[in-house]
Amino acid sequence: VIFVGRAGAPEKGGHVLRQAEKGTDWKVLWPGDRVNIGYERLPERYNSARVHAAPSIDTPHWREQSPGGYASLEAISCGLFNVATQSASTFEGLNGCPGVYFVPQNNSDYLRWSISEALKAHPPEDVNMKGREWIIERYGNEAVAKKLKEAFEKLG
Repeated sequence: VIFVGRAGAPEKGGHVLRQAEKGTDWKVLWPGDRVNIGYERLPERYNSARVHAAPSIDTPHWREQSPGGYASLEAISCGLFNVATQSASTFEGLNGCPGVYFVPQNNSDYLRWSISEALKAHPPEDVNMKGREWIIERYGNEAVAKKLKEAFEKLG
């Protein structure tokens, strides 16, 4: 299991993941955020895990901004299965993506159970290629460029 992000930021839910990890037979890798890891090393870090955890928590002043959260998009693109909370754009952006499990926000019991189930359901050799294809189809460079071009054409 891997968590990529600002683990100390309450809205990222690292504290919920730490609680969920207690008493399990799985471990969480905490490599840090993209700046500390370095973008060129991200695929290597993701590929050292089978499941990515994204336990974000909406607050009155913060919500995930990207469709699905950048770390989730990156992890699924690397073939990982993803356990995410039903946080604002995460649910909107990933609903229907193969290999994505949603859990209620700020609930370590559901998070623990879902991660354990994802690990049981997908042996180490199992790669989430359907999820990867789904992400590339919707959020890959070509898809984003097409949407951007369409938006500019509507403007005039």
